[in-house]
This record gives sequence, C-alpha cells and structure tokens, in this order.
Amino acid sequence: MYPIRENALFLAFFWISVSDKRIICRHLPKPIITGSDSVAQDYSDRRKHPRIEVARAIFIEVVQRDSRSESDNAIIRCETIDISAGGLRIHVPQAIRPGCQLNIAVPMEDWKESLELIGDALWVKPVERGSGFWVGLALRDSNPQAMKKWCEVVRGLSSFPAE
Repeated sequence: MYPIRENALFLAFFWISVSDKRIICRHLPKPIITGSDSVAQDYSDRRKHPRIEVARAIFIEVVQRDSRSESDNAIIRCETIDISAGGLRIHVPQAIRPGCQLNIAVPMEDWKESLELIGDALWVKPVERGSGFWVGLALRDSNPQAMKKWCEVVRGLSSFPAE
C-alpha cells in the first residue's frame, strides 16, 4: 500500500469516527487521491441540498426487479447517517445492489406512523473498519405530499443547534 493511500484511508476513517460529534464532510480537506481509487471524496460541490447528521432507525424494502409481491422483497432495519431534502446516507447490515429501488419507512417521533418514501440506491460501499455497508440514496419525487412532509422533517431537524 502506498503512503498517500494510507493517508486517505485515515481521513475517511476519521470522518466516520467523529460523525457523532457533528463534524461534517465539508470540514474535511480536499481528497488526496482522485479517480476511482479515491476513498475520501468531497461531494459538497455536487450536493443540491445541505446534509444534516441524524442517527435514526429506518426500514427499507429492497424491491427486486422480478418480484411479483411485497413478500418477495427483503425488509432491512438500518440507521441513517445523514439526511437532506433530496436523499439519505444510511448504514445497512448487508449489501444492496446499486441502482435498485428502495421503499423507505421513516418512523415518526411517536412511532405510531411512518413516512413512506421511494428512493434509489446510488452507491454502495463496504465499511472500512467495521461491518456493514454505506449506501447513498436519492429520493424520488413520486408522492408530493410525502416529499413535502419529508422536507418539513429535514427543515425541523436543521433548526436544532449542533452539539
């Protein structure tokens, strides 16, 4: 392994390990490595919406192309890492195929109802130090009422001061 690559891995690990203390991606230096080999990537210039770090349990249904009923699809409990009006980054215990459709259930504060959203898995990466996978989801604007409610949730969370 080249020393520069070890540095990039350290930066990626540092970002992950301190995310609970509200340090966000834009505070990281620019990536050291470019191209497909890059581990620490700065996506801030491509983001349409600001990210908010939120750790919360959600459920996803991985929709298979050949599924004939909902019982054919796996339902996975996962954790959000950060959210925005247009997407989420989540941690899942098992691999998901990039490009697949995900039905997302976000439990509301009282856990009596869930906000139902539809998204696509844009990218999937194994966790470097630990188990599971990071998944980047883009939300589809398939249900205007659900998306409006989601934007209200995100806006409400963004008004809380960072710890």
